[in-house]
Amino acid sequence: MTGFITTDELEGMWRPLSGAEKQLGGLVIEAASTWIRDKKPGIDDANEAARLVVFEITKAVLLPGEWAGYSQWSVTVGGRTRSGTLSDAAAMVSFTPWQLMLLGISTTAQPSWNFPKDDY
Repeated sequence: MTGFITTDELEGMWRPLSGAEKQLGGLVIEAASTWIRDKKPGIDDANEAARLVVFEITKAVLLPGEWAGYSQWSVTVGGRTRSGTLSDAAAMVSFTPWQLMLLGISTTAQPSWNFPKDDY
């Protein structure tokens, strides 16, 4: 089974990746693609919504870069300070409700039942 995008496509849509980023990006692409296929069996490999969602998730994981694991950071050099706040500091393979809707995966519980024979 292959991912909906490749690390080369990720680089083409975003920016060049370091060697470590390519490795992590490849793992995230595979994990997100597998999750989508588990939830949506039979989805086409060229599904544009799945390609977009896998891109967004992989980018969210790689975006913090050296600041991964931090919720806020700041660097002071001389009289200048640069700082930032990460919106999802622990970003891993997590899908937003919008992404699930785009994929056609329900965000609400489905009814279930169990009536074993002769159990009434």
